[in-house]
Amino acid sequence: MKKFIATIAFCLPINFAQAQFAEELAQTYMNMPEVQQMISNMYSTENYLGQMLRAMPQESRISEDQFREISAMMAEEMAALRPKIETLMTATLAKYFSTEELEALISIYDTEHGAVIMGRMPLIMQTVMVDMSNDFSAMQQRVVPQMAKILLDQGN
Repeated sequence: MKKFIATIAFCLPINFAQAQFAEELAQTYMNMPEVQQMISNMYSTENYLGQMLRAMPQESRISEDQFREISAMMAEEMAALRPKIETLMTATLAKYFSTEELEALISIYDTEHGAVIMGRMPLIMQTVMVDMSNDFSAMQQRVVPQMAKILLDQGN
């Protein structure tokens, strides 16, 4: 029992130090200009507002004045969420990547090619999502009634 306690006592500082180092590496990664730009692109007002507008029925389209007002409101809301997004991303990176993997991410994206890749990925993802928006809408129209039926049938 004493050996077990001693082993645990010895491992705890190492695990804590590794976790802290992973957190520091995750923060270094998050502070890279390419990563900051990726976050800006992924969580941009245009991205979110565009998704919302594409989901609206054609007859519910908005005027330019309404668009500007909603854009300003969304920009303010997204700016308020940015610190939480970054904190959660840092913690999640540290949780799911080893220190070696975080070091590899940093070294890859710190190169010219890595920076280009990081810069283009949100555009690629956004392009695919836009191109798939009609498919997603059609899928939602097919599955939502089925989901409601399943939920209602299980309630009886």
